[in-house]
Amino acid sequence: MLRRVPLVFRLRGAPVASLDAEALRVAKNRRRLTFQSSQAGELFVGAKGVASLDAFGHTLPTAPDGSLWIAYTRDTDARNVSVSTLDQNQIASGSLRDAIVYIGAPDAFMTTPMGARTQTAIHAEALEGMLLGDVLRRPQAADTAELAFLALCGLGMIFVLARFGVGWAGLFGVVAIAGAAAVSWQLFA
Repeated sequence: MLRRVPLVFRLRGAPVASLDAEALRVAKNRRRLTFQSSQAGELFVGAKGVASLDAFGHTLPTAPDGSLWIAYTRDTDARNVSVSTLDQNQIASGSLRDAIVYIGAPDAFMTTPMGARTQTAIHAEALEGMLLGDVLRRPQAADTAELAFLALCGLGMIFVLARFGVGWAGLFGVVAIAGAAAVSWQLFA
């Protein structure tokens, strides 16, 4: 399942912008992209790596590997234009003026949280999110919080198992999982 797209990667030791990052640079008519790095690496503050991309007016948070979490929306036909529509002149003159166009195979699908999408639609949605500043943000301390929650739940289950038995420990586990799911959904929405 595709949740992130790379914005920068290394080629022979040098950072290179991905297709989506380069499309953002060209759309904003800039000479270069500016990435911020994280010098963290400590247990409680996150990993070393790329922290964000200066998106010319707002900052886009990235994962330490330089990837961007896509905030998917419902698929819309306004993002898609078929080649046959262009070939048959069925599209209004000038409707693609100042548009950013990705060209790709119509049968190259990937699975996303919102269902199957073409690769070009995924790139278009990632760029749309970057232009609008609407991307998902994963806090740097999320990994640490998840580990702490897992440790507390493990200790809690051990206590409940020793004190009340298997049935109550199982119920404790189900309630902990449901609570974690509810909290994560509230933080997402």
